[in-house]
Order: sequence, then C-alpha cells, then structure tokens
Amino acid sequence: PDGETLLLRAGVGWNQGVVGRATVAAGRQSQAGYTLASNAPVIVEDLTRETRFSGPLLLRDHGVVSGMSVMIPGSGRPFGVLGAHSSKCRKFQTEDIHFLESVAHILAAAIERRKSEEAIRKSESWLRSLVATTQDAVVSIDRRGCVALFNQGAQRIFGYSAEELVGCKVNVLMAEPYAAEHDGYIARYETTGEAHAIGRIRTVTARRKDGTLFPIELSVTEIEVDEDVHYAAFIRDISEKTRLQQQLVESEKLAAIGGTAAKIGHEIANPLNGIYLTLQLVEQRLGKQPSDDPRVAADIVKIKKEIARLNQLVQEFRTLSRQQDYHFRLTDVGALIADILDIQQPLCESNGILVRCAIAADVPAARVDEDKIKQALLNVIKNAGEAMPKGGTLSVAVRGADDTVLIEISDTGGGIPADTDVFAPFFTTKKEGTGLGLIIVRQIVSAHGGAIFYDSQPGKGTTFHIMLPRDPSAGLRQ
Repeated sequence: PDGETLLLRAGVGWNQGVVGRATVAAGRQSQAGYTLASNAPVIVEDLTRETRFSGPLLLRDHGVVSGMSVMIPGSGRPFGVLGAHSSKCRKFQTEDIHFLESVAHILAAAIERRKSEEAIRKSESWLRSLVATTQDAVVSIDRRGCVALFNQGAQRIFGYSAEELVGCKVNVLMAEPYAAEHDGYIARYETTGEAHAIGRIRTVTARRKDGTLFPIELSVTEIEVDEDVHYAAFIRDISEKTRLQQQLVESEKLAAIGGTAAKIGHEIANPLNGIYLTLQLVEQRLGKQPSDDPRVAADIVKIKKEIARLNQLVQEFRTLSRQQDYHFRLTDVGALIADILDIQQPLCESNGILVRCAIAADVPAARVDEDKIKQALLNVIKNAGEAMPKGGTLSVAVRGADDTVLIEISDTGGGIPADTDVFAPFFTTKKEGTGLGLIIVRQIVSAHGGAIFYDSQPGKGTTFHIMLPRDPSAGLRQ
C-alpha cells in the first residue's frame, strides 16, 4: 500500500483475521519481494535453509516449509505476487510453476478487466453528468429515428419532458420540410453513406411542444453502441443570437436610410416651407377676390394636406437619422395607457369603434422614457383604429409577468396578409401613411430593452404584443 510493503489481499488456509491486514516487505528480503525484483518464478524447498531471502514472520507463524511464487503481470507494472505454500517439505515441479503462472495470468486479466470496467463506469458517469447538466440540448436517436436520450437542456429548449419523448419519433421536434424528410435522410445515409447532416454544423428551424418555430444550430455525430448505431444531435437555441443579428442589420439599414433621408429631407424642408407660405398668400388673395371656380379652394386644401404629409415624412426621416436621447424614470405604464385611451376614445367612438381596456392589478412600474413610450403606444393604437374604417372593437390589455410589462393592442379589422412584414421600411396600407411609423415604434421599444411582435388573422384582426422590462438595462428574460 505504501510502496514498501505488500498486503495479503486474498487467500485460503491463513489464520483468521490475517487476510486483508497482514503485510510483508516489498524488498528482496521477503519471498514476495524477491519474486517481484527477480521478475521470475521462485521455488522454495526448505524455508529454514533459504539464503536468497529471509522467511517473513507471516510465513513462519503459519509453519511454512516449502512454497512457490510468481508475479501477477500488469500493464505498466505488476499487480502483485501469487504464491502457494505448504507446511510440509515439497519438491515443486516445472508443471506446478506453469499452473501457478496460468492462474496468475487469469488473475491479471480479471484485474485488468475490472479496472477497465471501473474506468468505463466512471467515464459513463462523467458523460451522463455532462450530458445532463450542459446548457445545450443533447438528443440521441436510434436507427429508426426514435429518441433514446433527451437531456435537461433539450427539455428546457423544446418544452417536452424526457418521458414524453423517449421512444417517439424525433421529427416531432422538426419543422417542415425537415420533419417529412428525416426518415429518408437516415435510410439514404445507411444505404449510400451520403451524409446530409452528419459531421457539420447546420442552422435549421425546430418546433417546440407548443408549436412555435425557432432557429437552432445543429451538429449530428454517429455513435456505435453495442454494435448498434445511434445518432447524437447537439443542439443550441440561437433565437436570441438571430434576433440580435437581425436587429443589428435592421439598425444599420435604418441608419443608412435615415442618413440619406435626412439629407434629402433637409433639401425638401425649405422648399416646402416656401410653398406653404406662398399657398397662404394665394388663400388671402382668394379671400379678397373669390374665384368663380369652386375647385380652386378644394385644390388648395389638397395641396396643404400633401404638404403636411411631406412635412411629417421629413420629421420621421430626422427621427430615424438622429441619435435619440432617452430619459428613463419610474412610470406607471398602466396609468399612461389609460391616459392615451382617454384622449383617443372620443375619436374612436365617433368612428363606430368600441374601446375596451383591461389593466391588471399586478402591472409593475417600469423605468421608461414617458414621452417616447407614449409616442410608440399612441402610434400602435392609432394604427389599430385606422384598421377599422367601418367600426369595430379596439382592445388594450396590460398585465405584469415577473419583471416585465406585457401590453396587447388588438383590433377587429381586416388583418395583415401572412407574407407581409409591417416593420419593413416604407410599408404602409394607408393612403397617407409614410411607412416609417412602426419602424420608429420598434426603435423606441428596443431602446427600452423590450420587444414588439404581432399575430394576425386576415379578415379577423391583428394583435400587437409589446414587452417592456421594468429596467431597460436588464433587458427581457429569455
């Protein structure tokens, strides 16, 4: 145990209490130590007359006279010594030594196997712990495409428990067309060896338990287990990474648009002011000398409306191009929305729109720039009202969730076509819209560390969802 002694680990014929406790010197002074040092079998005919080493107390206490010993070989260094002893004088033959060596080799193989099994057990335990605790999803499937392993990371990302998924087809986690084609991938790979996904990192779309789709990075490797092939998929949810990349691209795009537009707007603003002043002079002259043509006055009204629209466009260009300063302070967002609706309600009712507002008691106060958030919310509420020219219902709901304020603004208008991106620059469904309002709204919400998205059903209406963290610096919890 200490490098200087050898422990009697196992044996028969020894006095009670000796096995597992008795030790002998590991050096040449003992038979066992001499056997290790000489790296050869040792035969003792009479221990009392032995000159190569002294008989240890352990052997003398048991009246040992004759014996033989061989080394138990091991990889790197010997495992120990195997001996056979007799209290009577015996002359051991070569065959006896060969038999003892055979037993020693069997013992060596058993020890090696046990060490290997222990190493494998520790490795498996370590791997199981690693797979269980890693933040990434790990999903293992068999050759039939059925889930064999579904770790905690996968459970968190996909929303299924391991009990729900193990034994089921893995394509329930896939969006089309991957789900329909998956079994074909496996069959083709096993037939032709043509790897579609194995050995490389791919970005694909996955499906959660609730049906929502999200982007993932996927890496698949082939593993042979007990002569059976399994496939292990290492999966990372890149929703936030994708969102930030898209936000960066959008910001760069808007900055470019805003910068160019600001220059153009500067060139337009001065002539517009000149046109407007000239138009006012024309109106004054017409007031003194009315025109016989009634269309002149109507045309002047149209021109003034177009000038107002162009001025609004110029202002929005400037908003996009300027670096905005935000002044955050703790605000009752529910009360802020109630104030906005009080202002908008008379206009809505005059257009046949019923206004409904539900503000939950648990709405937390949030640090916001009150003016800018009011601008953003007013824009979305106005859009909702304008989506119902023949009347309808405008619903606003506000509630709290953890450290987040959730706002839903719904209309019962015509909805938004599925292939439409309302956040695209210059997209508008209104005759007099600029197509920049929602871009500015998203810019404001993003500056608060929040998010805005919508769902819509053509013919039934649209709901915009706005999520604002209580503290912009903390952002939204994923």
